[in-house]
Amino acid sequence: MITCLKGYHMIEDIFNAFSSLDVVEAIALGGSRAGDVFDSKSDYDAYMYCSAPADEDVRRDIHSKYCLFMEIGNRFWEYEDNCTMKDGVDIDIIYRNLDDFVLDLSTVVEKVEAKKRIYNMHVA
Repeated sequence: MITCLKGYHMIEDIFNAFSSLDVVEAIALGGSRAGDVFDSKSDYDAYMYCSAPADEDVRRDIHSKYCLFMEIGNRFWEYEDNCTMKDGVDIDIIYRNLDDFVLDLSTVVEKVEAKKRIYNMHVA
C-alpha cells in the first residue's frame, strides 16, 4: 500500500492501482509538481518499472477512474500514457523495462561507462 503523498489522494489511488499489477515492480514519482514548490502548469511524471508491458486495456481502465483525458501508448519520447486528472493536473505515466534499466545502471556504476538511453518498453 502506498501512503499519501503530501495529502494528494488521487496520486495515492493511481499508484495503488498500478502497484497491484503483477508486471509493475517499482514506481517512482517525479515531475515539477512532485516537489514542494510548483505552479498551476506543473505536472507529475510517474515512472513504472515493469517486468513486461502492462496491458493497455487495463491501464485505460485505471486511468478512466481518475482522468478526464487519456492518451494511451504515446511513443514520442518514451512509452507512456499522458493524462489529465479530474482536478485538471497533468500526469505522464512512463513505462520502463526494469531489466534494461538495471543493466544500464550497472554499466554506469560498476563499469563507469556513460549511457544515454531512453527506456522504452518493447510492446508488440
